[in-house]
Amino acid sequence: MADDQPTASANRELAARIVAAYVRRNQVGFDQIPALISTVHQAVAGLGKPEPEDAGRRIPAISLPICSARLSCVPGLRAAL
Repeated sequence: MADDQPTASANRELAARIVAAYVRRNQVGFDQIPALISTVHQAVAGLGKPEPEDAGRRIPAISLPICSARLSCVPGLRAAL
């Protein structure tokens, strides 16, 4: 599987082509180009790598009541039906 991974020079070449195409069609300030190159290079280098493990169980910011199919838990809605 190591043969499937592009080399560092291939990643640089692809990142350069992507940035060049983007800059050609979009107005980008000179001071923004280094950050653009870095961001694109990091994204290209990360392709094909597994995503990081889940940090744990997610807890919603708010809790929502579990309703029946008739939405009887919504105040005033039952009377409207």
